[in-house]
Amino acid sequence: MPAELRSLDFRFIVRELRASILGGKFRKVYQYGQGQNKFLFDVYVSTKGGFWLYSDTEKMFLAQRKMDAPETPPNFCMFLRKHLMGATVKDIRQHGFDRVIEIVTDRNILVFEFVPPGNVILCDTFYNVIMPLRIQRWKDRETIPRKPYVHPPSGENPYNISLDTFFRLIDKGEEKAVAVIARMGFGGTYASEICALARVDPQKPSGSLSRGEAAEVFEVIRNIGERKPEPVTYGDGSVFPFALSTRSDPVKAKWSSFSAPLDEMFSEEIEEKAREPEVKAEKEKQKIEKIMERQKAASEKLSEKRADEREKGDMIYKFYGLAEGIIDGISNAKASGLSWEEIKQRVKGEPTPEAEAIVEIREHDGTVVADLGGMEVELDFTKSVEENAARYYDGSKDARRKYEGAQAAIEQKMMEYESAGTAPQAEKSANEKKPRKPRRKWYEKFRWFISSKKFLIVAGRDAATNEELVKKRTEPGDFVFHTDIHGSAFVVIKAKSPKGTKFAGIKDGGRSRRKPPKWRPPAPRRGARASGP
Repeated sequence: MPAELRSLDFRFIVRELRASILGGKFRKVYQYGQGQNKFLFDVYVSTKGGFWLYSDTEKMFLAQRKMDAPETPPNFCMFLRKHLMGATVKDIRQHGFDRVIEIVTDRNILVFEFVPPGNVILCDTFYNVIMPLRIQRWKDRETIPRKPYVHPPSGENPYNISLDTFFRLIDKGEEKAVAVIARMGFGGTYASEICALARVDPQKPSGSLSRGEAAEVFEVIRNIGERKPEPVTYGDGSVFPFALSTRSDPVKAKWSSFSAPLDEMFSEEIEEKAREPEVKAEKEKQKIEKIMERQKAASEKLSEKRADEREKGDMIYKFYGLAEGIIDGISNAKASGLSWEEIKQRVKGEPTPEAEAIVEIREHDGTVVADLGGMEVELDFTKSVEENAARYYDGSKDARRKYEGAQAAIEQKMMEYESAGTAPQAEKSANEKKPRKPRRKWYEKFRWFISSKKFLIVAGRDAATNEELVKKRTEPGDFVFHTDIHGSAFVVIKAKSPKGTKFAGIKDGGRSRRKPPKWRPPAPRRGARASGP
């Protein structure tokens, strides 16, 4: 069975929830992500203990454990906590035969819509919307705060109709019986099971069913809806509230509750998601390894090229005369009007060191390959010896710069490789808000220090800051100093503490804490007569 539950599954889930958490109190609400339709409700029943009720866009069941929740609850989660915590569960019901579950408390009604795209709506006891998880507007209804809640469009409830009404519903002419039953909310799998139990051909047109066959289908629908659940799991991982006669493969496991296999499937999903960062990190490491291999190979080639270019430049200078003779000889021969074939023939026939050193003439490229001390060096015969040597030295420098860049790239990839194993923490730190830098104080743009008496002393850096300091930052009571030297700094001793500072010698916003001593008359000297009027 897919993770999405059908209407019949929710019928069994509601019966299970009523038997477990009816009369319990909400203790906590958890939501897994801002705007995410994944919730876990902590419900405590005095006679049974605590329960974890899980719900998302497709399913609802009682979980065996609490999944780690975000440290900071989303806004809607906080809103639900405010209205639900301490509330008593008075009723749990399915709206008709729809994929809509309502939990009624002594304060409000919590509606879960499992019809795509899904929603969670908190209403008051009169079905007025207090707040939905998502505001939705449809052609026939809208879900917005302070408006009456309207249920999704639904058909007839097969568990709340008469046999005559059922006859009318199932008679759809040439449409197949299994399709008509599936559209009632049972889905294809349960529709096929109902046809099999009623011994009705599922491919038979619904309009051609006899009254007896239709009555048998109606009775089977009634029976499976009231059937005692005996949940089973098949080999493909599908879960059903009872074994299906239409399945030929053996049952893999039996369960005591319908929530148990759903919880196991949910737990496996959690574990797979928990492994996703590890798998992602491993893939990232493999990707980085391949890049590093290519970078190392390129770096080795650059290192070889750097040494080779440098050595060729050195060889040109080492055999300066030979190189110059080769270049001048080819240039002069060409200037004399000889063709390239004639020049090549002359080179082969001359016993000179220059001719013997020439390995190949590439007239189309304007170069000649010469053997200089056992190393083949390509010379441009349109340029001087110095220019040819400089070309190789420049090539060596360029290779060195690229080599250094490649080494830096390798080091960067090494750091990425080492941190790839901690991808979740790296992602978390990236999402965290960076601490804001402290705002710069006004006096920090000047030269400043705190004196031994804890006074702020500020001086200008140049003519502009001198002018700003005197005109804008000097207040009554401040001491201003300036030497009689052109271009010297103005120095100001602040009598008041700047806002936001706590200098020990200055009381914030006021003058120095140290009060001037009161004047007292000098004490009379011993033996002296006091003078009087």
